[in-house]
Amino acid sequence: MPQPPLLLVNGTIHTLVDGAPPATALLIDPTSGRILAVGAERDVRAELGIYAAINLVDLNGQTVIPGLIDAHTHLLATAIERMEVDLGTCADEGAAADRIAERAAITPRGSWIGGRHWNQQLWSSRTFPSRRSLDVAVPEHPVALWSHSQHVLWVNGAALARAGITAATPDPPGGAIGRDAAGEPDGMLYELGAIELVTNVM
Repeated sequence: MPQPPLLLVNGTIHTLVDGAPPATALLIDPTSGRILAVGAERDVRAELGIYAAINLVDLNGQTVIPGLIDAHTHLLATAIERMEVDLGTCADEGAAADRIAERAAITPRGSWIGGRHWNQQLWSSRTFPSRRSLDVAVPEHPVALWSHSQHVLWVNGAALARAGITAATPDPPGGAIGRDAAGEPDGMLYELGAIELVTNVM
């Protein structure tokens, strides 16, 4: 059953309209959450004739501000991402490694190659990749590739070497180093604690 409109009065209600003075009353539809009227108390009360009942809240001069939805962007990260290799359309691990090899062909030997958006859930294997495919395709460049989830970094042997990650490296707090059956790093770094071992030396 719809609730009566909620009338907030005698407050300082800030608006998002440039130059608009603070209001003193706010009329809200509690069923939908929509603001029905905002302004001076006498003007908002004039809107009440169409409603059979209201719920009145006296704010006693307290301030009301809008609830904000934070739809933000990371400008620096977006710029960096535009310079990296997009792996989002790669059908499998081999295709991703091939795309990195194409970038390596035009990148000075020893320079880092970055990439993003690979997603093993979209590959037929549905398994995480390994350093081996990158080691074969890109042996002379350290490679760091962010997963679509941003929680996993796929790296090759050159990147592991730059970061000093070996079989003897313990899992850091807040992360895990992927390992093969022999205990060697397999090229998967899980969560920020492990990912930063590489990104801190890039």
